[in-house]
Amino acid sequence: MNTHLVSLHEELQMLHSYEELIQMRFGKAIQVNFPEERSGMLPPLAIQLLVENAIKHNAHSLKHPLVVDIRSCDGYLLISNKIQPLSSNIDSTGLGLSNLRERYQLLFGREIEVVDNDQTFTVKRPVL
Repeated sequence: MNTHLVSLHEELQMLHSYEELIQMRFGKAIQVNFPEERSGMLPPLAIQLLVENAIKHNAHSLKHPLVVDIRSCDGYLLISNKIQPLSSNIDSTGLGLSNLRERYQLLFGREIEVVDNDQTFTVKRPVL
């Protein structure tokens, strides 16, 4: 954590380790699809934060798994999941996304884009 940027390849390796821990806890109720493209730089643990948010804010079960899709598209990394409402509301401060927005603005002078269309939640992040 002594660096402001890591390679996408390194970030995805860390995410694979995190996914293994999540699989131990939830089994196939949480699934992460990784991108083929692995070039570029980004802030450390930024993808993991979004996967954690997806798990926190969405229902997941073996019958209805939560699938987090990560893909590269035109210099951006898109992290998305189908919205699967929880049976009870969770209070959210929005701090994770807010911090991520600020990190991107400070490091890259660029914005992240959040698209919530009531069916899917997608964060579009620039990759250097």
